[in-house]
Amino acid sequence: MVVILFNENEDYDRKKKDEAYDRKKVEDEAQVKTQMMRMVIEYRQEKGTFVIKYNKRQREDEDSRNNKRSKYGGWVKEKLLGRGGFGCVNLVKFKEPRPPHYKDLPELLAVKSALNNTCSKDLVREMKVYESLGSSPFIVKCYGQLDNYNKWEVNMAMEYASGGSLASAIESKNNGDGLSEWEVKAHTCSILKGLEFIHGKGLVHCDLKPANILLVADDDDNSPYSVDGFVAKIADFGLAKTSSVGSNNGDDECMRRSKVGGTLYYLSPEALLENTQEEASDIWAVGCVVLQMLTGLVLPWNPNNRPSAHMLLNHPFLLSEDHQESDQQINHNDIDADEDHANDGDGDSDGDGDGEDSEHVDDGDNDDGDDDEEEYEDDDDDEQPPFYDSWFSSSP
Repeated sequence: MVVILFNENEDYDRKKKDEAYDRKKVEDEAQVKTQMMRMVIEYRQEKGTFVIKYNKRQREDEDSRNNKRSKYGGWVKEKLLGRGGFGCVNLVKFKEPRPPHYKDLPELLAVKSALNNTCSKDLVREMKVYESLGSSPFIVKCYGQLDNYNKWEVNMAMEYASGGSLASAIESKNNGDGLSEWEVKAHTCSILKGLEFIHGKGLVHCDLKPANILLVADDDDNSPYSVDGFVAKIADFGLAKTSSVGSNNGDDECMRRSKVGGTLYYLSPEALLENTQEEASDIWAVGCVVLQMLTGLVLPWNPNNRPSAHMLLNHPFLLSEDHQESDQQINHNDIDADEDHANDGDGDSDGDGDGEDSEHVDDGDNDDGDDDEEEYEDDDDDEQPPFYDSWFSSSP
């Protein structure tokens, strides 16, 4: 009888232990899954690739609720222009009659909307950056906050860039092989004008890239910065920070940030190695953008397209002076031969009608030095192509 009771107790204890083990296992698995999901979300948010996915019905319901709520704000979200970790950007149209406080705004606007409380705070911070910057023809305009759909949502009204982004222009033009030189020159001037304005206000953009440069319609056909009727303007100041030197915004805590931010392909070496991001870091990003405009490649330093040492040794920039002089002598000989050939067309190059050429003896006095000088100057006019042209022409 005692043995039976002992066995029953043992079975009961074993069952309790098994249940506790199973419960602990489920809790551990749930905890691990939660931690992994949190890490994935944080990583995607950091890299700017976090996208909240909706199915078609959820999106239709959301749009329906938004339009219903917007009856009280006097505006409606229409075409979706973009979506990312911050939220989404929609084309906005005002309802008639337009509310009095919106009467001075353009007919079409883009609205950047936050998706959650954290993103709402970031969007408010970005509006403060725009407010501290002021107006510039090379910065996308910010018109402030529109009426909210609900108590936590923030909607920032922005200038509508009907030309899309510089990134989309690079992809669509010339089969993705890059923009023409005059287009690159115009856009680069616009970008630098915008950066000059930003840095003059004591701010660093920190996330300059083609996707954050928008093409806005330009009414001035004679503008040197206009390309196909659009001018490039810098946008997206979500990661902007106060510069450590010459800042006018040093008292604003939200503008001071020590953590490095931005997109990996455009980050400067000092940003990655020294955790330093200042005005010079923006200039590094400009160089990356210019190279991308010229080549059409997101990673123009692709090792598969890198020239060999043999190819570089034959580059005009590295040719020795002896080689250059010999090349010039060959060119002179070719020119002299062409002139002699032209003069002997009738077998009477001296023009005396006797059918014989008079002999010419070079006495070393170089009496025709002027002619030689003209030939040398003509040879100098034959300039070598720009360095990057011959560089990329040597690539596969």
